[in-house]
Amino acid sequence: MADNAQIRLIYALASKLGINQNSREDNLHQLVHTLTGKESIKELSYSEAAAVQAELMRQSKDIKNEKSKKPIDVPPGKMSESQQKKAWSLIYRLQEVSPSSASASERMKGAVRKILGMEINMNNPAPFRMVTAADGIKLINTIKLYVERAEKKAGGDDGH
Repeated sequence: MADNAQIRLIYALASKLGINQNSREDNLHQLVHTLTGKESIKELSYSEAAAVQAELMRQSKDIKNEKSKKPIDVPPGKMSESQQKKAWSLIYRLQEVSPSSASASERMKGAVRKILGMEINMNNPAPFRMVTAADGIKLINTIKLYVERAEKKAGGDDGH
């Protein structure tokens, strides 16, 4: 039988998705019935409860992916969405090659400060809204150099 922790997690995930209306006729119970053929969540076996949890997590992930696909609001002449994505991918690559106690967002903020001489607010949903497209190119190219140097350093000297 499913343990209490599994049952609580199922209800929590369902509530987060908005499919738990605390009745046996709600979408949660319909999902449970579709997956297992059982009417009650308390009747589920351990593996059936795990299957229900997995499906709820998958649905939750799908919703998150839909929300994250919302385009970034980019003012004209400012750093484009693709430039922002490239800059972030380079920062994450730098984190892999040259780990630091600073988070990726702290490193990005520091890079913008050092390279462009400006402050960005990482708590803002559009932190690059004041960075021009030309400055975006400069930022990306400089972070690329940082990554290349870090990769060479991590790879060790090859006799040069």
